[in-house]
Amino acid sequence: MNLAKGVIQFMLLELKLEFRLKYAIAALLMYVLSTVYLVYFSLEFQGVREDLLPTIWSIFFWLIVLFTTVNATFRSFSKESHGRMLFYYNLMPARVFILAKILVNALISLFLSVLTTLIFWLILGNPSQNIWVYFLALTIGTVGYSFLFTYISAIAAKAGSNLSLSVILGFPLAIPLLTIIVKLFGEAFKPELSLNFDNNVWIALGFNFIPLLLALILFPYLWRD
Repeated sequence: MNLAKGVIQFMLLELKLEFRLKYAIAALLMYVLSTVYLVYFSLEFQGVREDLLPTIWSIFFWLIVLFTTVNATFRSFSKESHGRMLFYYNLMPARVFILAKILVNALISLFLSVLTTLIFWLILGNPSQNIWVYFLALTIGTVGYSFLFTYISAIAAKAGSNLSLSVILGFPLAIPLLTIIVKLFGEAFKPELSLNFDNNVWIALGFNFIPLLLALILFPYLWRD
């Protein structure tokens, strides 16, 4: 099976199944709405919503994006039964399976992140001064989270472990990415870019590339078990 063709075909199948399970997407959307409303209610109750600093705005935003991405990636493997995984094993190579899963989860997570952005802007305002930097950091950060947690979830699911254990493995690994993304995201709230902006972009892209490379190298060994 040609790798690119196989990945595209499996991605289309996965997206079709995702849209067929409308309750799952609705649950993620409800999670985003309820979490943002909780943040709004807490800030309004304390009387600080009007004077919300961009740093605090960013912290709340990335916490919601992080946990939304975790829920989206973990759900993609928890819905796979043993019989379906056996069917996939006989149907396609390991790299087709894991690469398609990673890309589908990245698309879904990015969609939810953009939706979270629109809700934040509507409810809490838009403090960003560089929109293109904002969406660049949003894309790199969300895709990086998705790559990392998809890779860890795939290993945990194939090894027969509880997916909750992957949270313990995933969050420590997400800290370096979160650190550099927060720095990159902070550039969107400044009128001018800092001298380290280009370096931060390349470092963040490097963090995205590492779990993708590890998944393509290591997952085929688990796929045979």
